[in-house]
Amino acid sequence: MIFFKTKKVWYWPYPIYLYPLALSWEDWDLFRAKIKKRYPVQYFFRETLPINLARFLYKIKYYFERLKHRTHHPRKEMRDQVFAPCWQDLDIMFESFACEMVKEFVEKEDALNNLSDCESKFKKELNKYYKYVKYERQKLIEEMRRLDESEIVALGHFKTQLTKKDDALLLWLIKNRKYFWT
Repeated sequence: MIFFKTKKVWYWPYPIYLYPLALSWEDWDLFRAKIKKRYPVQYFFRETLPINLARFLYKIKYYFERLKHRTHHPRKEMRDQVFAPCWQDLDIMFESFACEMVKEFVEKEDALNNLSDCESKFKKELNKYYKYVKYERQKLIEEMRRLDESEIVALGHFKTQLTKKDDALLLWLIKNRKYFWT
């Protein structure tokens, strides 16, 4: 049997119920059911309203956090390039992420000037891949677009060349990922 203790307070016209210090699992369910039936207004203000208000405020906060992340994220240009609004294969996303990562690291973080001399090999390779991503890759893609469907041999040559260079870039990024921390 559960006993209700009440207390008279100045801010509420009727005595308020007090929580017991300890109950078993079943008794807590029974206690909540009885106070909900005996003190419905108090139960609403002390139990239902705070929980629903907290959930509502959390949803609003979460919405604004996501909105802030979408609009003020420092890498939003890179994100928009990699995750374009159109449909893409996963391998295309890998390649575009690798290219954008190299561009971002060199252009925004000024990596070629900030790297030390002990990382000279990495610096040379980074400069090589930056030039590939910025200029050579775009040239290869433009030349592939200019070809007709009848020039299948040349198109295949450009595709294999682009694939080999992109594979080399991806492998290089994996091997040197420890240098991309700034």
